Amino acid sequence: MLLRDYMLETGEPVSLPCGHGQVKIIRYKPKPTKKLTTKEGKEVEICNYHIDWKATREYGKKIYHLNEHSDGYNYKIVWKHQTAKMKFASIWSFKPYRDFSRLINHYIKKGYKNVYSPDKKHRKIN
Repeated sequence: MLLRDYMLETGEPVSLPCGHGQVKIIRYKPKPTKKLTTKEGKEVEICNYHIDWKATREYGKKIYHLNEHSDGYNYKIVWKHQTAKMKFASIWSFKPYRDFSRLINHYIKKGYKNVYSPDKKHRKIN
């Protein structure tokens, strides 16, 4: 069994070999809007949801993904470099390959609810 499949079916974090840290799937609920101030002093409200580009092109205005199939939650694959036992781990980054990200969506739509690690310390994503 691949580590990817193990993570998706059990929801548990996976420790990488040679002390390279942990990889886990987390879920978070994005804040609907964010207020920012421009250089000119104007307040601008920005929507934090992802844009549905197919529907946007079809209707001619911005339409956002509301993630109704997952009750409004987004999922993300995270590498915890704090648990890595190597020098300069904080300057490295982790980007999962596209199929792994797409498989999370597939599992959520099939009805798997234990895809993520329910560790409350690492739920916040900024």
